[in-house]
Amino acid sequence: MKNILSNKKTAIILLVSSILLLGFYAYMLARPISYGMAYHNETEYEGGVFEGTMKFYFDKTMITSNTNFEEELESRYYYKDGYVFFTMAETDEAYDEEVDYINKNFDEATKMPFYAAEINAFKLVVTEGDGHITVYTCTPAIVFAAVGGVVQ
Repeated sequence: MKNILSNKKTAIILLVSSILLLGFYAYMLARPISYGMAYHNETEYEGGVFEGTMKFYFDKTMITSNTNFEEELESRYYYKDGYVFFTMAETDEAYDEEVDYINKNFDEATKMPFYAAEINAFKLVVTEGDGHITVYTCTPAIVFAAVGGVVQ
């Protein structure tokens, strides 16, 4: 065992793999959205339990499912400066126009209820029209951060 660890080639391989793993771990913590991972919320509302899940993908689509809908809903989103915008566009041209509007009126767009939400790799914070705040948590990202921190 001592000979293996004192071998220069082995030491270099371990160092390079540690640096690569640390870089991947840092990226996973600093990324703006946990792509492909579920943001989940479970809330008691008027005597019933509401469950909602959102998944964001690299191709600017998102899948939303909750207890109010029988089917999953696929829609588009736009990310900018810590905010995700739930776009209404159904065509590429309409999406581009909406993104242009968001870029030109960013401050106004971030204040629109149900349109803009704060997001990071670990949580999604949706502010509704009456000031109610709903927080969706990305549990897989939190588990990855905890386990990755122990491993590193």
